[in-house]
Amino acid sequence: MEVLIRRSSMILTGLAPSPEELKIREFSKYETLRKQKLASLQFAENFAVLWMDLISFADDFGADAPTMDLALIRGYRSFLIQQLKAQPSYFDMIRDQVTDTHPDGKKNNHSLFNYISQSDTPDVTLENAMDTTFSLTLRIEMRCARCHD
Repeated sequence: MEVLIRRSSMILTGLAPSPEELKIREFSKYETLRKQKLASLQFAENFAVLWMDLISFADDFGADAPTMDLALIRGYRSFLIQQLKAQPSYFDMIRDQVTDTHPDGKKNNHSLFNYISQSDTPDVTLENAMDTTFSLTLRIEMRCARCHD
């Protein structure tokens, strides 16, 4: 049980478990601990970093970018953390990344594509973002789909 607690803590939050958590020996208590970690700020922060890596956000907006816009990076990271704290479904997470409106009609100012439109970086284009997003979510290379019907 100790190994399971250590691994799940590192995967979910990026942090080692506390000594009290390591004393858990019942699976039902472990399930409670796991749910607490999924609802924690540490989980949201850890997963936001992983998500930004998956969509190549750091490559497009970070240190490799010709001009690094820290306000844009912080804003998008803060949005991701808030979104993850709300524990959306995978579908809702992807929808909020790629659409400018919610199903209830409200404007979504924090979609990934909205951040791209605010960027002054010439290498950051909607085309590149769509390639990355579709490759990540659907395992479809959009570059191939442009030529092959």
